[in-house]
Amino acid sequence: MLEFGCLERPLAKFFHGYGAFVSRHPFPFVAFPVLLTLYLSTGFFYLNPQTDAIYLYTPTDAPSKIERQASFKSSFLTSEKIIHDLWPLGEDNYVPGRAVTQSREAQIFLFVRDFLEDESITSKSGYLGAGIGGVSLGRDDNGTVILASARAWLMIYQLKFFPTNVSYVSGVWEKTFKLHMDNYPEDPYISITYFHSQTLAEELKRNADSLAPRFISAFVILVIFAVICSMVMIKGTFYFDWVLSKPILSIFGVINAGMGIASAMGGLVLLNVQYNDIVAVMPFLVVAVGTDNMFLMVAAVKRTSRALSVEERIGECMADAAVSILITALTGYQQHFGALYGLYAANGW
Repeated sequence: MLEFGCLERPLAKFFHGYGAFVSRHPFPFVAFPVLLTLYLSTGFFYLNPQTDAIYLYTPTDAPSKIERQASFKSSFLTSEKIIHDLWPLGEDNYVPGRAVTQSREAQIFLFVRDFLEDESITSKSGYLGAGIGGVSLGRDDNGTVILASARAWLMIYQLKFFPTNVSYVSGVWEKTFKLHMDNYPEDPYISITYFHSQTLAEELKRNADSLAPRFISAFVILVIFAVICSMVMIKGTFYFDWVLSKPILSIFGVINAGMGIASAMGGLVLLNVQYNDIVAVMPFLVVAVGTDNMFLMVAAVKRTSRALSVEERIGECMADAAVSILITALTGYQQHFGALYGLYAANGW
């Protein structure tokens, strides 16, 4: 049977010595984490959430991003610029207004682009299959199949988002449109569902705003749960065994997980890593994992002999529990870096 004693024994020996050293010199291991947490937590003052859904959920080198930067890097597009990008004759031999515009098709394109941008063109028939649903067909007087009715209608409003001032106006129009749709009186015949370019970002922010206040209550509940689980009753009585009970250790175990969250998030912000609202669920997961490690430590302390010295008890506790905690931490790091550098269409955190 395959065994990994070559790893477990050296690690247990190392953590035994580390635990004994900590018990002999406890002050630096208490003061330094607290001071470091206070310093790294200052990063929250510089928190600048990234809410752009296109940036967050599309590949960094997506062709659409490259084309957008190339096509809209100026405040307006001239006819010569369009022709030069789309129909180049060759390197260093483009002459605006002569070589390329000799093609009649190019002349027609320029005419429509320059002069008919704000005009509406209609015809007697058209394809509406992409914009309607729940259709019913019928026949006219000539026996031709026609569209008799439809239960759903997709209405698309195309807005400009370049240059920046036009993008701002379009964003205001979207929000105003949403406000009017929210205040539209209830209609027994019409059900309205809308989606705009800022919907995903707004919903993510709303979820984050709803989760943040709940973290405090969840943290308090977790502390109470940890204290209750750490209490030991004297057999046959309703009295607590204060020798075996470890409520203070449980409380500081949960606080330690909270300090880890504050340090990690604040430190990343100080390193100019942008914050995404969707990671607001992260503190719940980290505190849960940290509390699980705390229970391992409490159980390891209870298994040590009370006849031993404090130094020996802490050493045995670390040798017993720290190996399991190390494996849990390494697994978490592997998952984090695997998701961060894997083939995923997401950016940051």
